[in-house]
Amino acid sequence: MTLLFIIIGIVAIFVIGAMLENDKTLENNYKNKMAIEKIKSASELTPTKSYISKNNKSGIEINENDKLIRIFYLDQNEGIKSKTYSFSDIIESEIKIDNQSVKKTSRSSQLVGAAVGSVIAGGVGAVIGGLSGDKIKNEYIKNIDLCVKVNDFDTPLFKINFLSNVNEVGIENKQGFKKSHKDVQIALRDVEYWHSVLNLIIKNNG
Repeated sequence: MTLLFIIIGIVAIFVIGAMLENDKTLENNYKNKMAIEKIKSASELTPTKSYISKNNKSGIEINENDKLIRIFYLDQNEGIKSKTYSFSDIIESEIKIDNQSVKKTSRSSQLVGAAVGSVIAGGVGAVIGGLSGDKIKNEYIKNIDLCVKVNDFDTPLFKINFLSNVNEVGIENKQGFKKSHKDVQIALRDVEYWHSVLNLIIKNNG
């Protein structure tokens, strides 16, 4: 009986710990959301296009008329910050699936990599498999990010998340999402849209 109580106690400790961690993640998510709203309300930049990640840790906005782009990111203290750049400061845009590049546009080479359009059409496996020949045969995807390089010595690179295997309450999907999952398809659609926007910016402001 004593052993049973010990086991129950250990399980309870783990459960309570997980619940507290989830509460902390939710609290941080809310704080990030409020910080983003505060930055927006205090700024003179009125975005014509905007994207904020589900976890409120990153985001991107542009104003075509003023030719300005604002990027939201976490600083070293895990606090939300933003930086605003002119279109001419954008150097490179790159789509990464599970940290592997599938498409890149830069000032030096206008277009590099596999077409993500074929991914959206249902060819995710072909693109993932093509990243390193036939060695990668992933049926699942954990992360989709848009990496943006800018002309800024202090913060030259930003990573904007479009799909994460860790949800808003901090629960990790260790296997990832099946490549046919609707969340993967939505993320691919959105990340390619923003990559295309940045591609136009780079092309027209070189």
